[in-house]
Amino acid sequence: ISKFGKEAVAAYGIATRVEQIALLPTVGLNTATLTIVAQNNGAKLFDRIKEALNAALRYGGVLMGLGTIGVFLLAGHLMGLFTGDERVVEIGATYLRIAAFVFYAYVILYVNVAALQGVKRPMYAIWIGLYRQIIAPVIIFYFLTQILDFGLMAVWWGIFSVTWSAALITFFYARRLLRELIHL
Repeated sequence: ISKFGKEAVAAYGIATRVEQIALLPTVGLNTATLTIVAQNNGAKLFDRIKEALNAALRYGGVLMGLGTIGVFLLAGHLMGLFTGDERVVEIGATYLRIAAFVFYAYVILYVNVAALQGVKRPMYAIWIGLYRQIIAPVIIFYFLTQILDFGLMAVWWGIFSVTWSAALITFFYARRLLRELIHL
């Protein structure tokens, strides 16, 4: 991001803090899912695992739906709480309006990773983390910013793409594995 100037760096720093606050409910859903799935897996109450997973995804959808609307509509105001620099606010608000539509992807990702951990499959979190934080960003950001020269917007849409792809991969992998393990 530093390639795009100090305003872009500042905007991204502020916007990611706003994003982290909006995503706090996903931490609770992650912890609850892990605990409930692990307990019910140990007790061999597999129907409750399915129920917990679906409930967490539903609650996460409601919470992040509200978060998406709020952050999308208030992006400029939220950025303005942290800086008076109009350019930083503009760049950060653009990022937040895109990032708002990634919120539910985090729910899908975290809840399904927690479910996998709850059924004693913790290594998946490491592999999807490597994909989401290193492998995919290096490839996608390089392609979009260096080869296609799409600029800073490419980074924002790259984050969107990487996160949603990780969420969908995780969702389908978790469903397949849970179906095999516990006949979900």
